[in-house]
Amino acid sequence: MNTRFTLWASSAAGKYTKLGQVINTGRRYNAGIMSETALADFGLFLTVEDSDVMVPTGRNYSTFTVTVP
Repeated sequence: MNTRFTLWASSAAGKYTKLGQVINTGRRYNAGIMSETALADFGLFLTVEDSDVMVPTGRNYSTFTVTVP
């Protein structure tokens, strides 16, 4: 097990910021990621990683759209 679900912010310039991760230990429990970024314009996506990484290396798991009023 120990798969990591890692949340990333992607800037308009193509740089990635790691916002947090949840490690799947095989046990059932609730988990969450709370994070902030100074980026004004960014995309969010989640990858599945086998280890702690500083840039996305896993397959793309899910993408998100966030609309700020």
